Amino acid sequence: MSTARLRAKLLTAGYSDEDVESFDRQICMEKWAELVTRGVDEPVPTSPQFTAYDVELERDRLRWEQQKYEMEQQTYEMEMRLKERELALREEELHMTRKLNLT
Repeated sequence: MSTARLRAKLLTAGYSDEDVESFDRQICMEKWAELVTRGVDEPVPTSPQFTAYDVELERDRLRWEQQKYEMEQQTYEMEMRLKERELALREEELHMTRKLNLT
């Protein structure tokens, strides 16, 4: 917690501006700790510094991501082949139309 926030908590708890201004960070922490032990304030919840890491779960997730990527790649390649075929058919139709118009 920042020193400014500690000072704000002490002011809210009833300490005077003059007293709070004279406190260094260490004294602010001590005074706030006293407030917490008396139940006037509550400790600030902290996020866990370390979360459990399941290696097998991570491997499964990576395998799934790999499979997903491969499927997306296959889908993309199939779509590209389909577009190439459609383009070839359109070109063939255009060629046939021009041939008929010339005769």
